[in-house]
Amino acid sequence: MVLNTLPLFLAGAIVLASRLDVALFFTGVVSGQILISLRIDRFGWFEIPMRSLTFERMLGAVLMIGGGLLIQRGSEGEGVP
Repeated sequence: MVLNTLPLFLAGAIVLASRLDVALFFTGVVSGQILISLRIDRFGWFEIPMRSLTFERMLGAVLMIGGGLLIQRGSEGEGVP
């Protein structure tokens, strides 16, 4: 299953990284993985012991998303001649 999605991820990475920014793209990838992992932990999917969604864990996810927004805002209007 994972190997079937690898070409799709690579094609998306090539297209999106060139349009967004490489740093912003990978910040989005990591943020998405963190949000999904919080959901998996909260509901105990895949036979994983359930963990509560604490303030610290939510704050970490919010800071990752905030970092992505700062990366995007910092790269607006920037151009390499």
